[in-house]
Amino acid sequence: MRLPNVRDAFFSEVYQMTEEGEDIVIVSADLGAPSLDEFRRRFPHRFVNVGIAEQNLLAVASGLALSGKHVIAFGLNPFPVTRAYDQLRNFLGDLKIPVTVAALNAGTCASECGYTHMPLEDFAMVRMIPSIRMVNPSDTTIARVAARNLVASSFPAYIRFDKFLTEEHYQETGVDFQKGFFEMRASERLVVVTTGNFSAMLKNNIDAIKVDGETPSFVDCYAFPMDTALLVERLRSFSCIVTLEDQTTCAGLGSLIMESLSKYGIVKPVRSLGIESKHWEGRIMNRSAIYDEMGYGIKSFAKRLQKTFEEMVADG
Repeated sequence: MRLPNVRDAFFSEVYQMTEEGEDIVIVSADLGAPSLDEFRRRFPHRFVNVGIAEQNLLAVASGLALSGKHVIAFGLNPFPVTRAYDQLRNFLGDLKIPVTVAALNAGTCASECGYTHMPLEDFAMVRMIPSIRMVNPSDTTIARVAARNLVASSFPAYIRFDKFLTEEHYQETGVDFQKGFFEMRASERLVVVTTGNFSAMLKNNIDAIKVDGETPSFVDCYAFPMDTALLVERLRSFSCIVTLEDQTTCAGLGSLIMESLSKYGIVKPVRSLGIESKHWEGRIMNRSAIYDEMGYGIKSFAKRLQKTFEEMVADG
């Protein structure tokens, strides 16, 4: 039996909200989902397929939102961001039209389809538009709560779904989109700051990472913009900070953490780990193969992080 993933958790909650009377319309770029089947049967007048035309997807969604509907624009990543960036930047960013863009695939989860289907830059591109709130869920709870917080709101939003994330790690009462991150405190010296898929991996492997007998602390960033002042205050006490993301590190999470530390005048050693272009340029590989090459595979993941921390500790 297929477990529901973060996308299914999100759309199942959207279905429930529509049953409760929320005026929701889903506009799709020719993309379906098992969790959408019942929605389309129950509310056929609330589901619009614009075809594989992401610029039109955001234009139609924006028009419906301006007419008073709560609109979700659903498409296959990276195209709702990369192909429709003008619409994202101008309609949602500048005019602040309250559309929730929901994009299937994050980072390398569809890398077997080639670079065209690898949203490695979308995080960086969206976070450069300050009026759009972004969610990168690491579990089904965050995705479910995101539906309630984003869809019926008055602001534009973007949520990206890693199709392989099926676990539930958190309680709904702990999800806070103003704070934007969870903490697991262990070491007082070492911390890993991560998001999405790597957050899920780290929760399942954190006890295997030891540096001088210490297990690092762990921060799961899931909502952006987050409370950077609070996060910086949390990071202030650590000697070594490693950021880890399933995407480019250029303008990604690592950049965000270093910008935030710099803003508050804090100087800390930070090592930023992510997906390097040499591991996908000119080749078609699935996520497991990419991770194995980079030392992010299940068997090597803890060793890669442990080695990184050891190098930072040795460097002083």
